[in-house]
Amino acid sequence: MHEVVKAAYAMEEGLRHFYHAVSLDRKGEPAQLLRKLAAIEEGHKRRLTEIYMRLTDSTDISDLITGTSEKKILEGGFTMEEFLRKSAGSIETEEQVLTLAMMLEAQALDLYLRYSRKTDDQKAREILHKLGDEEKAHLSLLGNMMEKTA
Repeated sequence: MHEVVKAAYAMEEGLRHFYHAVSLDRKGEPAQLLRKLAAIEEGHKRRLTEIYMRLTDSTDISDLITGTSEKKILEGGFTMEEFLRKSAGSIETEEQVLTLAMMLEAQALDLYLRYSRKTDDQKAREILHKLGDEEKAHLSLLGNMMEKTA
């Protein structure tokens, strides 16, 4: 179960890093939105840190964060380099940023739900469902943001 939380943490960190990196090359509202999305991913990481500490019954999170900066795996399982190469030119407007974010969150939701169906560990299943619920909430937030840009 620890490995699932560590993988989720790495994906959240990868997406946070992606949003931040792309925001540096943008101006105006798209840049602000990307920074806001990066902050949301920070919140997801905090939640995963809490889950990890409960699972390990420890405040030592060094094992959780080890290697996440090198992996740069985004939600949906993309590597940072792969995703930047494929999408860099298509995230110029707020709508494009939100569409991209919704796609990644939907893929993360799908990933967590698929993992939950594959595990026999009840505790792992519960955690994966909680992670899925958080992704659903994030999708809802992004949908609301999308409506405001229309």
